[in-house]
Amino acid sequence: MKRHFRVMASKDGKNYELQVHRDGRVEERVAFGATEARKLAADKGYQLKGDAEPVRRHYRAAAMKDGKSYEIDLHRDGRIVVR
Repeated sequence: MKRHFRVMASKDGKNYELQVHRDGRVEERVAFGATEARKLAADKGYQLKGDAEPVRRHYRAAAMKDGKSYEIDLHRDGRIVVR
């Protein structure tokens, strides 16, 4: 049996990921999708070479910064890990 369900929802023009638990608790987080991952990369000075691909709970992408190529992981909490 599942302990909770994950759903996407919007409220006041913002997208959220909700976890609805069997005991009635609802946990909400701001949604983190490919659009948010691209924006995070751009804000940190990276230019993506292609699409960001989902990997578990983060996104992975090939990117360039200062003329160098990188493979980066983009995380919901704003971290970028260079691989």
